[in-house]
Amino acid sequence: MDIIALLVFSFTLLYLHLKLSARVRQCEQLLKEMKILSMCKSSPLSFPPITAEESIEKKNTSSQLTVKRSPKIVKSQVIEKKPPRKPFKIPNIIKENWIGVFGSIALVIGAVFFGLTAEIMQHAEVRVGVMIAVSCLFLGISQQLKSRADWAPLCGWLKSISGTVILFATLGAGGIEGLQFIHSPLHALYFLCFGISINILLAMTTPSQAVASLHVILSILSFCLAPQALILLPIGALVASVGLIAAYRSKWDLHLLLIVIAFAFQNTFWTISLSTQLLPWMHHLAIGSSVVVSLIAASVHYSKNYQSPKLEALPLAAHITNWVLLTWNIWLHAPFFKWTPFVLGGMAVAGFILARIAKRKGILWLYYTDTLLSQLVAMSAIASMTTFAVKPLDLSLMILFETIAFNFVCRFQKEDFLLRVGCFLQYICYLVVINHLLDTLSTTPVTDQFPIYLRMGIVTALSWGYHVTGSFKNFVVDDFRFVLFGQKDPKDPVSITTLLGTLFFMGIYFFGYNSLVVQAIVLSVAGLIALWRKLKEDHSWNLVFIISLIFVHLLSWVHLTVLLQKTSIPSIISRVDFMGLVLLDALLIFGNLLQFKLWKKNIHHFVIYALGIQISLLTYVFTKQVSILIPGLAYLGFSVLALEVGRLIPELFKYSDDVKQKIREGMSHIGLAFLIAFISRFVTVHLQIDPIWNGISLRWATEALGLLTIFYWMVFYPQKSDFSRFTRFCGSRLLEGCLGFITLCVFVEMPEVWRPFIWVVIAIGLFIGSLNYKWPKRLYVYSWMYLIASIVHVAFVTSNLTMPSLFAIEQHNTPAFMAVALQFCYAYLAYGRREDLVDKQNSSPTEGMIRFIPILYRQPSLTILLPIFLGVALLFAFNFEKAILTLLWVGLICVYLAVGLLVKSKRSIQIAMSALVFCSIRLIVFDLVQSDLATRALVFIGVGSLMLGVSVMYKKYKHRIEIHEGA
Repeated sequence: MDIIALLVFSFTLLYLHLKLSARVRQCEQLLKEMKILSMCKSSPLSFPPITAEESIEKKNTSSQLTVKRSPKIVKSQVIEKKPPRKPFKIPNIIKENWIGVFGSIALVIGAVFFGLTAEIMQHAEVRVGVMIAVSCLFLGISQQLKSRADWAPLCGWLKSISGTVILFATLGAGGIEGLQFIHSPLHALYFLCFGISINILLAMTTPSQAVASLHVILSILSFCLAPQALILLPIGALVASVGLIAAYRSKWDLHLLLIVIAFAFQNTFWTISLSTQLLPWMHHLAIGSSVVVSLIAASVHYSKNYQSPKLEALPLAAHITNWVLLTWNIWLHAPFFKWTPFVLGGMAVAGFILARIAKRKGILWLYYTDTLLSQLVAMSAIASMTTFAVKPLDLSLMILFETIAFNFVCRFQKEDFLLRVGCFLQYICYLVVINHLLDTLSTTPVTDQFPIYLRMGIVTALSWGYHVTGSFKNFVVDDFRFVLFGQKDPKDPVSITTLLGTLFFMGIYFFGYNSLVVQAIVLSVAGLIALWRKLKEDHSWNLVFIISLIFVHLLSWVHLTVLLQKTSIPSIISRVDFMGLVLLDALLIFGNLLQFKLWKKNIHHFVIYALGIQISLLTYVFTKQVSILIPGLAYLGFSVLALEVGRLIPELFKYSDDVKQKIREGMSHIGLAFLIAFISRFVTVHLQIDPIWNGISLRWATEALGLLTIFYWMVFYPQKSDFSRFTRFCGSRLLEGCLGFITLCVFVEMPEVWRPFIWVVIAIGLFIGSLNYKWPKRLYVYSWMYLIASIVHVAFVTSNLTMPSLFAIEQHNTPAFMAVALQFCYAYLAYGRREDLVDKQNSSPTEGMIRFIPILYRQPSLTILLPIFLGVALLFAFNFEKAILTLLWVGLICVYLAVGLLVKSKRSIQIAMSALVFCSIRLIVFDLVQSDLATRALVFIGVGSLMLGVSVMYKKYKHRIEIHEGA
């Protein structure tokens, strides 16, 4: 204890010496300046008298000089040199007075050791008396020298030393070995209070902040050196309060700061030392003492000395430290005081009221500081309510509600800075609430989670209600650009509070998805948000609405996909969200609640797509158990329904053109999607089975319905110029879809021997329809493709089939030759309208498949006739004996040559001549060796006769080709 006391005295004297030395240096500098001024006044400058002529000449020369030098003067005035940075120097107080500092410390330490160990003073009473006498001597000397200005710094030193020595003597009389002569704790405390009273009196009478702070701090710290007792803390609070009163005289912020720190240290030391001996009422007393000291310290800054709107660092630091240490002092005793939340709440209310007083007095920095500190104390008060067995989730919710109320007051008073800070606190509270929510949900059974959903709903309602209420008063939207950068009116504002409320809204739907009440509330709230957006035109809800809508749909779809894997599926009316979501989408679409004027767009088509997905999933999930054929037929019906809704419903309401276009286009898209879904279902399910009902094939009925539906789409599909390019493309490709479905049905239902005949029939039908009706011109290309399919089928597929019967009508050659006959009919039609097709396509710009029409029909002898004859030749090759194959081929070539002469095609004749050469080589190489004598004779006679006939026919009609080429 003695060593601690000596160290305290040493550092105290060092501090006093530094402060007083600085004052001495200031006084010396002032004296030097006063001497310089007195010298200037005592010796004024004298000049000889100036004559009139000299004055005129000087005026002329001075005017010339000013004219010449004026630019330089201006430049010198404009150019300002920046002051150079001063290097760091050791303060003069330390550099010039360190000898005196150490001398004073050595003197005090020596006096203390002398008082403790001197043999001439054997009794402790004498030692204490001598120390008090010496202190009184120093004090008397300081009073005598007080009237002299030169000795003023020394007077301060002497007064500080005397108070320090008296305090040490009174403290030692009750507890330091060598000085202790009072053994009664009560009497020792009385004597210590006597020394402290002298120090407080000196602190109140001294004009120096440093000296006053030293006296008060040493007085408070002396209670820590004395044996700890209950009464010490209230006395310390009294000493601190009296010492703080001195701060009213001037802006003694350092004095205030040091006192509150010293009292907090005493409170902490007192609490730790007597932790096992303190009763509950003692903790109450400690809290009351702390509150009194902090209130007195806080009230200092409300005096007239601080009436300035400018922010000052030291007063701000002292004020904040006072609040922080008060919270610390209360926290030390909070576990033993049940009503701590109410004490903190009262402090928060008092701070909030004091902040308004500071605003009226014009102390703006104090207004902002106390407002924010009161908010933090209020949050701490709620957090300390754990003594009442309140759950952490409820505590975090209460803190969030209080923060929202604080922000609402700031918005109402239009305090942007406070509002921005409050928004940060509010966002932190949201994160804390989310953390506690997840912890509570993970530890609570599903059957007992409804109260948690209720709390989430309250957070959502409060967050959205906060924003809605502010919209009525035109409050600033808590957009992130306002919170971070202070931008009040950002473009496309987004309320962060509503987004966080949306997070809780989605949490309600996610965790309470199986509750019918939660489902009904969530869907109803989504509809109300859409209605609010339309009526109020509050664009800050746009993102909230879209996020909520997307989440609700995604969660419903995920649940439906989970039901797909279950064997037992609930009824469709057992859940609100199944059909409720369909009704919500329909309300949003046809109620025109999806317009976003600020974004200059609407989201009708997205909601229409969501509606289509919801209907398709519901249809599949709840009809597949009845029959696997029903989903495909349902998709077919929904496609027609979507087409009709898109065509008729927009005309019944007064929508804008943009909305009508979006509804028509979106409905067309989902109708086409349903049509594609039917086709995929038809391929994967209907084609695999062929159920019979009352003698009727259900697959045939499904095919007929599908074909009729596609025809219906082709006829009534809305052809609008304002549709997107993708929509117009889909509409124009319905024809390809129809042909593809017909082709699929032919492959499935038609016997293979009759397929070539069907292909050529389709080819002729497409050709005639495109020729005589306003069918798309690309059907010419598709008709040619069907012709080629018929030729290939005849040549390669039909030839490999076995003969099923001896009757000609039942053999596969019969439908094959019928197909060949129709192929020649197609060639005849193509030759007849060749010029019209080629001229029309060449005269108009072509794109897509239409550009192939001139290529296919400009020379039918090559693109149509030649494939037909090649197909027949392959048919002969696969179905007749090799021995007579040459004879058949020569006969076929003769026919092809005759047709070439008829149509005046030189290229056909050249091909026929080349084929005859090939047959001649085959006659010599193959028939001469392989065939028997009779067959060989027949083949040679037949081939020779045919070739002679060809020669005669060619010589007779070759002039037709020459005339045609000359023309």
